[in-house]
Amino acid sequence: MIKLIEELKANYAPDKRVALWSLNFENDSLKGETNLPEAYQELMAELEKREIIFIDAVKKLPDSALASRLKRLLRSPWLISEVNQRHSAELATQALMGTPLNVLKEDDAGFWFQTPDQYLAWVDRAGIQLMTRR
Repeated sequence: MIKLIEELKANYAPDKRVALWSLNFENDSLKGETNLPEAYQELMAELEKREIIFIDAVKKLPDSALASRLKRLLRSPWLISEVNQRHSAELATQALMGTPLNVLKEDDAGFWFQTPDQYLAWVDRAGIQLMTRR
């Protein structure tokens, strides 16, 4: 299974800056998260073909709880976002005020999002304005 997961990662998510594919098997469960529905469906089809029984605990992003409010706009003149939730983290991307963001998930500190140029990053809550889809 690990080889299959790694092969799909190499095909669909060779650059972690633009694709999230963090899956692994633990005991009889497939766990992790991804924002790649095509790769996930290919994995499911292959596991079914091999008749592998498992518990699917994969979090598919964007989070369904955000379905009605997936788009956000930057509220500051510019945004410098990190690859993780530490302000001392590596720079992931930059965007200008008004840039629409595709939010993948949120937690108490902020949001994981994808910019129009496909970069994945994290921003604290003060950095974006919640908007509904039109």
